[in-house]
Amino acid sequence: MDLYDLEDLMTILKRSGVPKAYRLWTRSEVSSPVDVRKALLRDEHNCNLASVIDARLAGDRHTGWLLVSGEVGRGKTTWTTAAFNDYCARRTRHYREGGPGENRLPIWLTEAGLFINADRSASGGYSGRASYIDKVANAPLLLLDDLGGSRRKPTESQLSMIRFIMQERHAHDRPTFMNTNIVSWEQLERMYGDHIVSRMIEMTEGMMVLKGPDRRLEKVNNE
Repeated sequence: MDLYDLEDLMTILKRSGVPKAYRLWTRSEVSSPVDVRKALLRDEHNCNLASVIDARLAGDRHTGWLLVSGEVGRGKTTWTTAAFNDYCARRTRHYREGGPGENRLPIWLTEAGLFINADRSASGGYSGRASYIDKVANAPLLLLDDLGGSRRKPTESQLSMIRFIMQERHAHDRPTFMNTNIVSWEQLERMYGDHIVSRMIEMTEGMMVLKGPDRRLEKVNNE
């Protein structure tokens, strides 16, 4: 990837919603800071996650869903965001040169961000909110970070939105990555209900639980 492509990639990631601090997280040598890349490559606790992610995104037709869980600091956001960024990096020229569907970028957002953005878009009336939800439902790749992060059960309106997004993404085989600190299906069902969780189970083929130490505490202790 040349500098021109890298600048375009940073623009794509910004437009896709990836936080600035996360835009250099990749699993390639091109743009990833050395410490992040080494951490991903030597992660013996979760070494199979890389191959699972690659399998979910293999080929031209992407049908993979992934639910990654684990306690705080286990690397959920790092791993899945690195895969998200790699996905965008492989398509940088496609978006720049106006390939089919170039106006539909992947979307990275937190669950809280999803709710906030939907509420803000409602200021334009029902059509504004519906348009935003449709955009999320039809993104070529969706990364929904910190699912259940508030620890509060979503409202009926929020649950209805999540159900619609998942149904649409399932119907059209659109890859969907989700991260959560909730580590059991029972806890997820209490928060989201059996309909949403049933869809998660069906499409993810199981929850991937990341193990190992809290990397954030390790970094603090090593400084």
